[in-house]
Amino acid sequence: MNQDERLLMGYTPFDRNHYEAEIKRQTQHMQDTCHAIVDDMANLVSELANILSDHMESQVADIHRRFQTQAQEIQEKEEYQESLHIQLLTFVGVMKSAYTELFESMGQPSHGSLS
Repeated sequence: MNQDERLLMGYTPFDRNHYEAEIKRQTQHMQDTCHAIVDDMANLVSELANILSDHMESQVADIHRRFQTQAQEIQEKEEYQESLHIQLLTFVGVMKSAYTELFESMGQPSHGSLS
């Protein structure tokens, strides 16, 4: 469109400058808005990462506590089992001695030993 056509349609050089300035202003406003949105999103992502990190740390600590508790329970059960084994061996030894004494007191050798 040439200058005369623009003048006939109501455009003036002032209008053009005004429209260009308005376009630049709106473009800048859109860019500022986009930058603000990006900044807000970055902050939200950072907050979410912190929340997830705290949650994960809490879960890891909880799992660690459970493993420690289970390890302690296993150790206690192993100690109890060892204690029972010693008691059983002691009982077998006492019974063997008692049978040996019984057979010897009856004047018979103890043929079948309990070993």
